[in-house]
Amino acid sequence: MHTDSLATIFTISQCTADETERRRLVAISRSNLKKLNVTGCLFWTGRFFGHVLEGTSRQLAKALTAPCNGGRLSSPKVVLQTRIETREFGAAPLAFVPVPDFDEVVSGVYEGVGGSHAARVLVALLIGEYLEQLPPGDDPGAAEAIETAEA
Repeated sequence: MHTDSLATIFTISQCTADETERRRLVAISRSNLKKLNVTGCLFWTGRFFGHVLEGTSRQLAKALTAPCNGGRLSSPKVVLQTRIETREFGAAPLAFVPVPDFDEVVSGVYEGVGGSHAARVLVALLIGEYLEQLPPGDDPGAAEAIETAEA
């Protein structure tokens, strides 16, 4: 993929963090991604973090290598990567959406069940969850409108 073209990636990481550690990981992810000009959404199932990230291919490559944990979070596994024309999440900071009902589905995609088709369907469902949590009439890029773990 050309390094200056916009792309979106979906990554999944296993996580054994408690509530305090999860909040810290979200804060570190937000800080690291903001510095890299990477936007998107972080989904939390209780056992997995799923990142839907967007930026240039170069920015995304740097985001995947940014340190963000003390061993409680596995290296992110890229399960989907596609080119995009515009950013879905605008310039908003990384949104955080808890999705405990998606734990088994995310686990299956993490293990490779269903391949890229399952990953695409899961991303669509997760973005739907994100959009449902926005206040009526709000811009989908306004991720700060979603109640976050830090609040």
